[in-house]
Amino acid sequence: MIRYRGEIDGLRAVAVISVILFHAGVPQCRGGFVGVDIFFVISGYLITGILLRELREGSFSIASFYERRVRRILPALFTMILCCFPFAWAWLLPQEFDDFCKSVLATTCFGSNFWFAGQQNYFASDAELNPLLHTWSLAVEEQYYIFFPLLLGLVWRFGLRAIGLLILILAGASFLLIDTPFGFDRSALFFLTWTRAWEILLGALCGLVHFQYGQRPHQVGSAVGLLLILYSILAFGGEMKFPSAAALIPTAGAGLCLLFASETTVVGRILSMPPMVGIGLISYSAYLWHQPMFAFYRLQFAPSASLPAMLLLSALSLAIGWLSWRFVENPFRSRVRVPWKQVALMMTAAAALVMLLPALALKGGAGMARFDPEDQVIMAQMMTKPATSYVAKRFNARKLKDFDPSKRLKLLIIGDSYAQDLVNALCECGIDKDISISTNYISARCGNLCVPYDLSSYWESGDRALCESTVGYQNQRLLELIRAANVVLLVSNWRTWQAPLVPESLRNIQALTEATVVVVGRKRFGRSGDVRFDPRTFLHRSDAEKAALRTYLNDEDLTVNRQMKQSLPPANYLDFQEAVSRDGTSSPLFDEELNLISFDGSHLTKTGALFVGKRLLENPLMRSLLKLDDRR
Repeated sequence: MIRYRGEIDGLRAVAVISVILFHAGVPQCRGGFVGVDIFFVISGYLITGILLRELREGSFSIASFYERRVRRILPALFTMILCCFPFAWAWLLPQEFDDFCKSVLATTCFGSNFWFAGQQNYFASDAELNPLLHTWSLAVEEQYYIFFPLLLGLVWRFGLRAIGLLILILAGASFLLIDTPFGFDRSALFFLTWTRAWEILLGALCGLVHFQYGQRPHQVGSAVGLLLILYSILAFGGEMKFPSAAALIPTAGAGLCLLFASETTVVGRILSMPPMVGIGLISYSAYLWHQPMFAFYRLQFAPSASLPAMLLLSALSLAIGWLSWRFVENPFRSRVRVPWKQVALMMTAAAALVMLLPALALKGGAGMARFDPEDQVIMAQMMTKPATSYVAKRFNARKLKDFDPSKRLKLLIIGDSYAQDLVNALCECGIDKDISISTNYISARCGNLCVPYDLSSYWESGDRALCESTVGYQNQRLLELIRAANVVLLVSNWRTWQAPLVPESLRNIQALTEATVVVVGRKRFGRSGDVRFDPRTFLHRSDAEKAALRTYLNDEDLTVNRQMKQSLPPANYLDFQEAVSRDGTSSPLFDEELNLISFDGSHLTKTGALFVGKRLLENPLMRSLLKLDDRR
């Protein structure tokens, strides 16, 4: 019989509270995401200990192991997902509802970590609006436990040293994948099993040590462990690369607590206090419920929810977590109260229902069909895949193409998706009929800058692989086009660190060519900084209300545009926002025919490109650059 350790439930409480407060946006818990890492260590510790004891006693059964996992994981998970469906149906927009349905399918197959790795940056502002984002950690654990018990059973015959060596090799390989030349982006590093397995294996190593040598309570060891965890919660932040070597701090802290905390240590007594144990017992259910509650609240009622409201929801998630633990999780874990055959039948039926509902909704286009025809027209313009395809298509077709000598002007446009928008705006107005346009893509994240020094210190960690593979102005083909062009437009979603470097970059490009080189400023059509572009603000409105809606540039937009306007000659700077909105600080959301100008707040729809193009061609600088007044 395995002795119950209340301090482990207390450690679970620390983990779940930190995650909940992080997702609630509590400033003091910016590193609360490490709660998941603590859960991984605890899971590896407990399950490895259980498996080793079963192997020693000759009672190990893979079927029994998976039965316990089903009882532990599925009933509460399926209950939460089914409860989410009515709210998703009532409150989510078409794209959101479709994404929710796809995430349900991925979660049911325990593959949501792969789904989110391709869709979501965990630390992005819109991540908090995804009801099932938190299920990625369940997927990591279940993928791990498909293989680990089998490996343990195979290696058991070779002794504990062989098991320890296996765990060390696997953990080392997983840890080394965090910093390798394989090119994992930030999302892949965060979500995927092979860059997370080492954390569970660290717990497994602690479980092996405990199995072989027994528990050795230690005041200092357990205190250091808890301090490492608290330091991570308070000092870490979403801007850091994670996981990284820094992840050793909270995971090592969890391991030290597991190895050295007991009822005889101060840390063990703190963690074993009844409130801590109580929260630890309901931690799985509380973890399941907090994220959908937060996401639906933010989506429907308060995009920038107040801290008191989020703290109230945090408490409510614990209360609902208790109900889930009391009436769903606990009963299903009892073989006496719910026999295995009954569990298997119920979970099979629940899984079928949980997969059938989103599959039918996706196939039938339910996400869009729920809305009035007028609102469907607006939301159809916001469907991400066709909209983003439109943005890039023309630009990509002209990438580094030779200029057409039969056209009267050679125009080179260099930049990111904002440059793609500019190409569309000009082409929708028919400019490409007598002007030859060539393009080149340089991500704003890397800096659309022609300067003779290393910019890598400015790059965010998640952009490093992209930026290191970007040739930029060392591209000989691009240099040829710069020399051949009559006009060069530099267009980017300029960052604050780039604005002071733009004048030097402009001079360096001017030295390469006789062309007129112009920097085009930032724009905004409905998105303000990290605030999401939310159609809920303009659905069910009258035509007059839609026509009056405007969005305003945020402080960063204004600062960047102001810096460039002050540091660049008037003939070499075009204020994009001012050319379109005429006041330089705001923009309408709809054109004269009440079509959306932007589908995401930053990038143009087809009708938006025509609207913007007409405004740009009224601008004196743009007319002069394109020599529109010289045409006869």
